[in-house]
Amino acid sequence: MIGQFEIECKYTVDIHNINVTKAMKGENLSAMPLIADYLTNLKLNEPVIISPDKGSIERAKIVANYMDAEFDYLEKTRVTGEIVEMKPKEINTKNRDVVIVDDIISTGGTMAKACEILKREGTLKVLSGATHLLMISNAEEKLKIAGIDRIFGTDSIPSKFSDISIANIIKELY
Repeated sequence: MIGQFEIECKYTVDIHNINVTKAMKGENLSAMPLIADYLTNLKLNEPVIISPDKGSIERAKIVANYMDAEFDYLEKTRVTGEIVEMKPKEINTKNRDVVIVDDIISTGGTMAKACEILKREGTLKVLSGATHLLMISNAEEKLKIAGIDRIFGTDSIPSKFSDISIANIIKELY
């Protein structure tokens, strides 16, 4: 549908499906360096940057590289037909602060489950952040009940958690 319009330049910020930018001949910008900059101003104890799944590992890697921190992803293992366990693939998070980063927080279900698991593993603080904070279906409540210590994100969708402005990455285009 977007291809029907005559648009000279098409930009997205941390698009969920990167194949869309290929189809529309556009460019995807990343807010992950901005997220990393935001996190460096927080007092975090031996931070580990976690992706909620293997598919988003590049985002965690970008943030971790900017912060000179370790990164990992949550590996899902099916224990039984209905029970799925999640845990960091490689890194021990005990007595460390963990930041879970993703492109979108929608209902908060994935982040909440990840937080519960990380807290059981002995993680000190769990921060949850994303470029786009949809925060639907009681997401904030879910995350707080799960034990998330801080929710943060960009102002791509303004909310009370929009601590990071994406204006500078857009301004740099012109």
